[in-house]
Amino acid sequence: MVSFDLQGRDVGPRILQAIRRAAAEDVIALHCAGAKFFAAFDLSDLELTVADFTGARFNHGIRLDNVKFRGDAQFDGAETSDFWLTDATFFGAALFRRLRSANLRVKTASFQRYASFDGAQLGLGSFRDVQFDAEARFRQLNIRGPLTFRAVQFSAAASFQSGELRQLACRECSFRGPLQTRALSVEETLELVGSSCSDTRLMELNAGSKIAVRNVSFAQSVALIVKAKSLDGTGTCFERGADILLEANMNADFEGASFLGPSSISTQTADGGRAKLMSLDRARAERLTLENLDLSQCNLARMHRLDDVLIRGRGQLALAPAVVEGPYRREVLADEVLRRAAISGRMLEWAPTKWELPSALQDQDPLEAQTISDTYRAMRKAREGAHDYPGAADFYYGEMEMRREGADSRIERAILTIYWLVSGYGLRASRAAIAFVFTVLLLAIGFQTIGLENPPSFWRTLGWTLSACVSLTKPVETMNLTTGGVYFNVAARVLGPVLIALVVLALRSRVRR
Repeated sequence: MVSFDLQGRDVGPRILQAIRRAAAEDVIALHCAGAKFFAAFDLSDLELTVADFTGARFNHGIRLDNVKFRGDAQFDGAETSDFWLTDATFFGAALFRRLRSANLRVKTASFQRYASFDGAQLGLGSFRDVQFDAEARFRQLNIRGPLTFRAVQFSAAASFQSGELRQLACRECSFRGPLQTRALSVEETLELVGSSCSDTRLMELNAGSKIAVRNVSFAQSVALIVKAKSLDGTGTCFERGADILLEANMNADFEGASFLGPSSISTQTADGGRAKLMSLDRARAERLTLENLDLSQCNLARMHRLDDVLIRGRGQLALAPAVVEGPYRREVLADEVLRRAAISGRMLEWAPTKWELPSALQDQDPLEAQTISDTYRAMRKAREGAHDYPGAADFYYGEMEMRREGADSRIERAILTIYWLVSGYGLRASRAAIAFVFTVLLLAIGFQTIGLENPPSFWRTLGWTLSACVSLTKPVETMNLTTGGVYFNVAARVLGPVLIALVVLALRSRVRR
């Protein structure tokens, strides 16, 4: 073995040529701590037993292609303009702590033991087709440009804690150990796309603009804490569930995601705002709880296993416009709002109020009424399973509204329309009470005009009619009925109890627990 002791020396082309000649005959050891290299440092195709470049300075960059480091490789505190590392193999520890370089490009390299880039200051960093067999640390990084990892395999822990980055992108990477991101701050965008995380149970993601966790597979139950303006979680698979905590006032999209274990999505309650969930379209859920979110623009109708989705608490969905101002307004799905805008002017849109279509839904096509009705039915079952019967009542109302709008026959639509008009599908006690009062008045007028042979005063007839409508037996006082009065009497004994029952049913739906 040939050893070169160049510590603290100025190194020019002649010494580099001597190193290459010696390396052609034997393995070499380089002790270059504090050295200054005034020529291009290219030691490709070499085999090194010792490589100590602690605090070294390279004025014309470093290129290490197809180099084998048999012992530890130390570049702590080294400074260079460019650092190219291709097809290199590190059999010992690889130490790049506090490395300063304008560009760091690592391609098809293999790190078989501990690797550390802690405290590195870079213009940009690129890792492609790299294998880390032991722990890899990228803590307290300071990188002015993007840091990208493509097709990189981390067999042990990968630590990105406490760094300050401008952009971070991990594409098609494999994290077999835990991925640690606590206190990591990304100024612009953070991407974790097409990757797999086998043993990650906690992730804290913090970015100034957008975070993309797209088409990622999490093999373990994971707690995901997200702080950004928007989160793209489309196509991500949480194989054992996830607890996702979103920053207030951010937008999140989980279209096509899979929640295959008990999961929850909620908002951090620090400032009282709510995260906006934009879509769960075509997502699959098993025991998913949505809590303290803004769901007013969230597509849910084409979600799988909707009966396993629980919206906990009121005030998260869109609200139907009020016909009469009051404290109560029905909660509706964004899919119904979109459908309402498409059928404006039809029978369903009888009220003088208008449905406001959010900007996020304006470019979407409405779904069929039956599809939305099935959605309401499934979500009603979820709320009933949680014993939230008043909340389930809103979903039942929406289910019947969409069923009425999508009725195949005029007869069915007419029946449902009468049911809606008389009692709000058995959920509006005020309508049933008003219908009862009008029924009593109309029947009293009928008895007074053509129903009685010798009609008394109208008020006496009204009282007798009320008694007939509420009594299961004959009224105490008998009246001489005409033929028409017999039919009025039958109508009073049928309609009266039915309308009273609808009032009781509507009240029960609101107070049931």
